[in-house]
Amino acid sequence: MANLYEITERYNNLLELLDNEEITEDVLSSALNDVQDEFNEKALNIVKFIKNLESDVNGLDAEEKRLKAKKMAYKNKIDGLKKYLENGLIASGFKKLNLGVFNISIAKNPASVNILDEKLIDKKYLIEQEPKIDKKAILNDLKNNIDVKGCEIHQGESLRIK
Repeated sequence: MANLYEITERYNNLLELLDNEEITEDVLSSALNDVQDEFNEKALNIVKFIKNLESDVNGLDAEEKRLKAKKMAYKNKIDGLKKYLENGLIASGFKKLNLGVFNISIAKNPASVNILDEKLIDKKYLIEQEPKIDKKAILNDLKNNIDVKGCEIHQGESLRIK
């Protein structure tokens, strides 16, 4: 079977022959129907392939969620075991232990800031940010026939498979 590009090219070539008086309407109609049937069959096969790939994507999404949950469970278990060991070391008064293959110790973390009330922070500590454009508000105004300079509504097209 030809590819979709070739089928489309043949169909367009046949459409150009509509004005040719040497070819009978029956012959041209039959040829157009044949090409249309071939196009439909090719399109159907492509849609089936797309649906198959979408099914694979859904399966991979589910597997990704399952693996993320398993990863999170492992991380939580690690954190819990570390805290359990840390509490045991602190309760026993140990700061360091040499376990042969591993050394463990209680160490200070790097200093960090705890913000108690953001309203009291001096402006010199604020990070300036570029303003963001609210596209949803612009679209809403444009839909309500409100002129927004520098903007227009754009409506594209895309393939839908139902």
